[in-house]
Amino acid sequence: MGPIDYQSMLTQLDVSPLLQLQQVQAQKREAGENRALRQQTVDIARSKVAADQAQEAAYRSGVDAYLKNPTSAALTDLTVRFPDQYQALRQAAEQQSAAVKKRNFDFAMRVGGLTAAGQADKAISITEARIEALRTAGESTEISDDLLAALKSGDLARAKGAAGLVIAASADADQTKPILEALRWDAGSERAARDDARADAAAVETQRHNRVTEGQGAARVDLSRQAGARAAAKGKGRGKKGAYTNAQLDALIS
Repeated sequence: MGPIDYQSMLTQLDVSPLLQLQQVQAQKREAGENRALRQQTVDIARSKVAADQAQEAAYRSGVDAYLKNPTSAALTDLTVRFPDQYQALRQAAEQQSAAVKKRNFDFAMRVGGLTAAGQADKAISITEARIEALRTAGESTEISDDLLAALKSGDLARAKGAAGLVIAASADADQTKPILEALRWDAGSERAARDDARADAAAVETQRHNRVTEGQGAARVDLSRQAGARAAAKGKGRGKKGAYTNAQLDALIS
């Protein structure tokens, strides 16, 4: 018997099923990799949307906090913490014509200065005049209407804060602080802080006075009881009440 011709046997062997299996496995691997890639892309997109939503919510919360206490430091902090939103405000201002941008800036300067000084009546007057001019020109009065509503409701902080945002959007970044200082932007806040400090001091003094008064009253009662007890012990019941007068008690405890 001659040697076995393995080469001839291999050439006659049908390997197509094996090749097909390898091809199917390769396709499955590719499909799995594509699914993983698509899922990764979806996850990244979802994460970005969630991050954007969280950032927007934080910005709205920051603006609300700023409008309640619109100091120059709070405005600066807002622009630094939320640079994307700040740039969006600046871009909106830049899209306006030079005349409109200057008109809005000048109006914000006047309203901001008046509200910072607590002059609500004058701020209301120029805002009403602005609304009338905008209506005559056929322009939107929505923002000015909101500003006027805040002024008339006595919410000067919100009106001042809105004006500050317009100033920050219209002026160069390095000019915002000097402008606010020239307007004495924080003067009203400083006055409010002083008023709060005086009110706190007055409250403390009132509490101290009440404690002293209560202590004196208790001392009077205690001394009166002691005097009555001594009088009763000595048998002094002949018309004497055995108690000190208020004047006598004051002398004893003062």
